[in-house]
Amino acid sequence: LGGDEFAVLLEGPLTIEGLRRVADAVRGATSAFAAETQAGYVKITTSVGGALVPLDVPEGRRVRAVRALADRALYEAKKAGRDRAVIDGEQHAPSARRGRRRPRQGGPRAA
Repeated sequence: LGGDEFAVLLEGPLTIEGLRRVADAVRGATSAFAAETQAGYVKITTSVGGALVPLDVPEGRRVRAVRALADRALYEAKKAGRDRAVIDGEQHAPSARRGRRRPRQGGPRAA
């Protein structure tokens, strides 16, 4: 973790949606503050990278695995702009697929 980064490790059953709620709560809490500088007050923004690791990952590897996934998600959040959260695997969650067209069943059609 870098100088401007911190980690929150949560244990127990958690869903991607639950992790999203935690990430948004962290962002909301930090955005309520402003830092005073010589140029005046500066709004604080937070980029969050989140990840879940399955329980079948050996216990000795869980922290390393979730850190690598969360770090990648954090990079994506920073790349996408300030003050946002990216949760690893969220794009594959059922709630994230709402509104998308379903793929055609039966494979390609012959011309």
